[in-house]
This record gives sequence, structure tokens and C-alpha cells, in this order.
Amino acid sequence: MATLKRLEKRMNDVEDWMKEFDIGTDFEIKNVEGLASIIEIEENGKKRNLVDKGFGAGQIFAILFRTALTINEISDDNWQKSEEAVNPLILIEEPEANLHPALQSKLAEFFEDAYWTFGIRFIVETHSEYLLRASQILMKEWKTSFMNSENILEDQEEPFGVYYFDKEEGPYKMHYREDGKFKNEFGPGFFDESSNLAFDIL
Repeated sequence: MATLKRLEKRMNDVEDWMKEFDIGTDFEIKNVEGLASIIEIEENGKKRNLVDKGFGAGQIFAILFRTALTINEISDDNWQKSEEAVNPLILIEEPEANLHPALQSKLAEFFEDAYWTFGIRFIVETHSEYLLRASQILMKEWKTSFMNSENILEDQEEPFGVYYFDKEEGPYKMHYREDGKFKNEFGPGFFDESSNLAFDIL
């Protein structure tokens, strides 16, 4: 129970993101006869089962909760003093699944916030154009701040890095330009697909 309370406290570190993703304002994990657990989400003063909010809400809550667990781990004084301490890494597969396009864009903001605030890194496998477009905007803002600020170290890592896995050429890095656009191109059938479909309609 004490461990759960600590995790709930850490979840408060990202509770604003629960609101941003329209999940709710608070949560509670209830044990069911020691055999299972139910996650109840509070919104508008009422509680409801997380599963009733749909697959997208469950997907995002899992990401937020995993992040809260990681924040709890890195807040341990013993971990911070360890010589082997490195920035934690979370792997996520297709976080955009069952998620509204606007919320897919917010994922990029969440990943960046967790990186700058807690030093948490993410490896994300995604097909979301919305997430990538949002990352381009954030990178443009970061590069502008980088060029105009004396407080940013020259060797500081960029908050985003994108690798495209091409069936024929294999994986290669997509480099961000100062204006947020990519220096090289994605393979056919990715960013160009929406444009191709639009032309087919005409």
C-alpha cells in the first residue's frame, strides 16, 4: 500500500498531462479480492473504470503511469548517487493507436516535457504523421532557442531524433533543419501518402 501511495504521488508529477489528454483529474487503483486490479479515473467529481473510457485513454494512461514509475525510481537517492546512473529509457510501440490526431500531436509535447524535466528518454516506434509533425515544430523552437541562448551547451543533445526504416535501404537518420523541416526524405508511402490520396480525389 505504501508503494502504491508513492506511485500515486509520482503520478501527480504528470497529472497535468492526464488533463491534457482528457483522461481525468485523478486515479485510484483498487484490488479485487487480491486477484486483479481496477483503475478508476476521476473526472467531474465522479469515478469511472478506465476501460470505459476507451482504448485510447488506456493507451495514454499506461504511458503516463510507466513514466510515473520511472520518475519514482530516479527519485531514489541511492540511484542518483550510483556511478552507473544513466538517464532512464522507456520503449513504446505505436503510442498513437486508437488516439485522436490532436492527441497524437500532444504526445510529442509530453515526450519533450518528460525529457527536459526528468531526463527520461524514449524510443518510440510510430507511424503517426501528426506526432512527427509536432516534433518538427518543437525542434524548430528548440533550434531557435539554441541559436539565441548562451545557456545551452554546444554539445547538448537534441530533444528529438528520427530514424526511418526503409525496406530497401535499411534504417537511416532523418536530420532536422533549423526551420524544423527534415534535410532528407522519407521513403514513398509515408509523408507523401496523404498528398497522393488528395490528388487522386481531384
